[in-house]
Amino acid sequence: MADGSTTLVVAGVTAVAVFVALSGKVMFGRWLNHLTVFGGMWAATFALQTTRFVATEAISATAGWWIVVSLLSYWLGSLWLFSIAKACSGGRRSGWGRRFGGGLVHPAPAIVQGAILTLSLLGVVVVVARLKELGRWVNSLGELFTKSREVYWIKMLSLSSESIPYLAAASLAGAWLAGWALKRGRIRPWHAVLPLLPLAGLAFSTAGRTTIVLGFLLLGFGYGLAPGLSGGHRRRTPLALAVGVLIATVGAISATRNLGGEDFYEYQLVGAGESAPESVARVLASFYLYVAGPPVVFSEYLKEGGEVSRWGENSLGPLRNGLHRLGLDVEPIDTKYQRPYYMPYRMNVGTMLREVHADFGNFGLVLFPLFLGIVSTASLWSAFRGSLVGGVVAAHLLLAAALSTFMNAMRWGDWWGSLGFGVATALLLQTLARQQGGRAAGPAS
Repeated sequence: MADGSTTLVVAGVTAVAVFVALSGKVMFGRWLNHLTVFGGMWAATFALQTTRFVATEAISATAGWWIVVSLLSYWLGSLWLFSIAKACSGGRRSGWGRRFGGGLVHPAPAIVQGAILTLSLLGVVVVVARLKELGRWVNSLGELFTKSREVYWIKMLSLSSESIPYLAAASLAGAWLAGWALKRGRIRPWHAVLPLLPLAGLAFSTAGRTTIVLGFLLLGFGYGLAPGLSGGHRRRTPLALAVGVLIATVGAISATRNLGGEDFYEYQLVGAGESAPESVARVLASFYLYVAGPPVVFSEYLKEGGEVSRWGENSLGPLRNGLHRLGLDVEPIDTKYQRPYYMPYRMNVGTMLREVHADFGNFGLVLFPLFLGIVSTASLWSAFRGSLVGGVVAAHLLLAAALSTFMNAMRWGDWWGSLGFGVATALLLQTLARQQGGRAAGPAS
């Protein structure tokens, strides 16, 4: 279903995305930054479009145009604040690159370990409550596997209520803190697994995969943004952690998808897909559509004239729902599922841009990425200077950038909940560290 114009759209978006990704490395002096993640994800997604493994609808020139505009708007917002900060520092880039500020305040290892354990236990409470509620449908833990399809539809149809809303997000914040503490030598490697255990339990008890993937990503971003050890302490290699996170994430996705009992379409394979063995082709086709499909959905969404949403319904919906749960007179919003589109396969996620457009219209595709680039740059600068609060905000905005080709992470209540738990924990740890002379605290022994 591709033609010459589609090839130009794919090539144009890929080129702009690569430019944005490389400019992030030039500006910040390191690969882990929001520009490189944002541009890199869009470049990889559109590069995959060139393989044409599965026949889909073509991405329209209009969709390609708005994607390019949003990419450049995100880049301009970042460049604007970066230029101001660089000018204020006399043209020097110290604090943006590999040098971290001298204001590092680190709590003692025992305090960090206690915080990680507490956040993990809060997640365990949610898992236990969830399993207790599932007792109406399943009689044993083993039936979570044999009746995983029913468990999945219980969640989809909202037949079970969320007993303790947003509390599971505490373990997501714990995953970020575990990554940061692992890099700083405040915990043993096995401590980093603690917040992931309740997230895995939640994944199996809901036949879903969102929270476990978010947890692994936050662990990696927390590790990557943390300053390395100094004073002769040996640094743990980020490569080993990254490989472990990658393997575990892919394994979790595959396991929960199979447990969820998802249906597979009879894909119309093209190119290399036609010659691949059936079992391999099915897996690759599913992967292709999950990664390359959302931009096509965004294109189909625009072709049908978009959607009419309440202002900020997708991006601010979880905040409105949180205020409603607190008893305020705020109308709640259903943020669980979106309208599906056919490309020609049924899919309901259409990148961050679909949700931004539904919330704010065409102007939103310019202003929202611009503002997001500014805030991401500010938080990254703060993280580079050693701020724990800046680190947790930067990690969550990196998460939003990494998932931007799939959907708007801010649509998830768990994203906001994790950010809230993370900021509160960071403020508490920084306060305790200053009171107890945490600047001199050494690594975990």
